[in-house]
Amino acid sequence: MFGIGMTELIIILVIALLVLGPEKLPDLARAVGRGIGEFRRATNELKDSFNSDDDLKNLKDTLSQAKNDMTGLVRDNTQGVTVDGVAKALAEGTFFPQTAKEPSEEAKPDDLEARPVSPDSTQSVDPPPVPSGSPEKPPVS
Repeated sequence: MFGIGMTELIIILVIALLVLGPEKLPDLARAVGRGIGEFRRATNELKDSFNSDDDLKNLKDTLSQAKNDMTGLVRDNTQGVTVDGVAKALAEGTFFPQTAKEPSEEAKPDDLEARPVSPDSTQSVDPPPVPSGSPEKPPVS
């Protein structure tokens, strides 16, 4: 401990006992113990903050590297692309690849509703309109 041997420690304790007396020495020991505990907690918090700063620095470095990689990819893949070329491709409809087929004239969203089919034909028939004054369900007889 700080270059203090056992004999020096005993001498310091005897002098403290003589100066402070037996009544105040336990209070002094308690206060010193609390001070040492607070010092240890403060040093541990400081160490933790240094460790978290290192973690944040590593995360920042990783994100900076990813940003640089993405910037390089975008720069490499967009060489030769001009605003006029993009505008022309948009105007011609060739900018976006056609992956799905366009809906045909026959299949309109209104035609996709389920309608009853008459037994005589393949044509669908609309259900009869419900009068505004009558209930939706027929009365039970």
